[in-house]
Amino acid sequence: MDRYLRREYFERICQLRDRYAQLGQADTTGVITIEAMVARATRLMDRPIPPLLMVTDANPAAGRTPD
Repeated sequence: MDRYLRREYFERICQLRDRYAQLGQADTTGVITIEAMVARATRLMDRPIPPLLMVTDANPAAGRTPD
């Protein structure tokens, strides 16, 4: 990276920092911990699958190939 590209990169980082500083509370992204996400995924995986979404091998349309 030459001097010109480093300067462009630095300017871009400064622009991003300034724009982020202008964001209000409603614009900031919430953070979820890995532990909370694993717990949420576990709860979702433990829920029963609704019958309309369940895919089984007994589905006759599953064996068809598009024409």
